[in-house]
Amino acid sequence: MWSKDDGGLTKLYPNLTYLDHSPNSAELLLISTALTILGVFTYHFIGRFIVFNVSVSLAIATVIANITHDVYRHLWRDANRTKSLRSSLRGLGWAVAVAESALIRMASESGRLIGLLEWGEIMFIGHRFDWFTRRAGDGPMNEEIINGRQRIALVALIFGLLCAKYCY
Repeated sequence: MWSKDDGGLTKLYPNLTYLDHSPNSAELLLISTALTILGVFTYHFIGRFIVFNVSVSLAIATVIANITHDVYRHLWRDANRTKSLRSSLRGLGWAVAVAESALIRMASESGRLIGLLEWGEIMFIGHRFDWFTRRAGDGPMNEEIINGRQRIALVALIFGLLCAKYCY
């Protein structure tokens, strides 16, 4: 993954790093993976798939929430920003491109997390690097924190709906 080394920036440049209390998609998928492993073991003891269903619901909610939030941001909330891109894509094609970009962002977040785990830098999980290196002020950092909060709220909503249906 191309972003594995990006996680090292948080340790290398701590003055350009901030703590985000909302877990990103990679961190949520890591939790889901741990719950899946736990769910397989608990099935052997209690004979029910409750923990496994919770883990799958969390993974599905994470992917759906991240794609939905990016579509919302690019097609509605920040539509003025995307007009300046002058893309030839319109309508459904643009929505598909935005959904694809959400998957790419999630892969990038996963790469950063994998890098941190490989280096044993677990204390830096939850820390984010300011790619604008403070040249744009706190705006980009604050926007990412807000986006993270909105995404985790959406994950919680979708997760709750899925669990109400499948986690019993």
